[in-house]
Amino acid sequence: MTWKPIVAGVDASPEGGWAAAVSWQIAQKAGVPAFLVHAVPAVGAFSGGTPGSTDVSAIRAAILDVARRRVLETLPGGAPEESFEKLEVLFGRPAGVLTRVAREREAGLIVLGGKHHRALARWFAGNTAVDVARLSAVPTLVATQSLARVGRILAAVDLSSAAGPTIAAAEAFAKLFGAKLRVLHALEPVPLAAELPTPVDPRELAQSAQSVLEHDVWPKIALPAERVVREGGARSVIAAEATEWQADLVIMGSHGKGWIDRVLLGSLTEALLRHLPASLLVVPTSAPVAHEEREPEQAASAADQ
Repeated sequence: MTWKPIVAGVDASPEGGWAAAVSWQIAQKAGVPAFLVHAVPAVGAFSGGTPGSTDVSAIRAAILDVARRRVLETLPGGAPEESFEKLEVLFGRPAGVLTRVAREREAGLIVLGGKHHRALARWFAGNTAVDVARLSAVPTLVATQSLARVGRILAAVDLSSAAGPTIAAAEAFAKLFGAKLRVLHALEPVPLAAELPTPVDPRELAQSAQSVLEHDVWPKIALPAERVVREGGARSVIAAEATEWQADLVIMGSHGKGWIDRVLLGSLTEALLRHLPASLLVVPTSAPVAHEEREPEQAASAADQ
């Protein structure tokens, strides 16, 4: 993972402040610029006009100005003055706006704010982090706290091609913060026999997984890291490991073909984001599954089918 400009989605909530603070922290350490972006839902009544009608452009400008002032009033201090001056306030759905700006700025990371014990920030309408993770071609970081002190990073890998990019991102963050790294694989239970064409011996499945880990996954780790295999469902294993090990940041790959794909792109995503006791970085491992201008509801429906 190469450090590139960072785009942070902000609003007038504490979570928006976290996103701004975390983006500044990472940008300062990595030596790259950070751009703050706020999306304002388009108002249908002001989307167009006819000759002699109300000055639509003036109304739109006023809405953007009010939104800008509200966001700036709540952002934390300590940021470069130019970050405030360059705050972009744009009409559109947050997920589409953020992915578009990230592409235009050639960003390498999108930062959002969220809490693990309730729904995501108000601006993100509960599903924006999920939509951004689906649509973005760059990693998406959902920060539940400041990342000023990151001592432990947990990278969750499956046996798919998602493992490589996930480990690379984890090592980049570990180097940046001087953090300890633990790489985790969840060995899931064997599906019910009725779901399989032929019976599967759990011991054979475990041996096969271990073989893939030894030959294809563990060799991708370049930094000193603890390698851990736990039995159980992916979501419960990751959450338990993050809690017990007191991880500051959990990193996972998306768009893979194993359990990572099901967890991050299916209906479990929002629950995982809510319940993880740490910030979560979602690393895309292939082309986005949908165009960023699609309606988030349509993208979510397509991913869950």
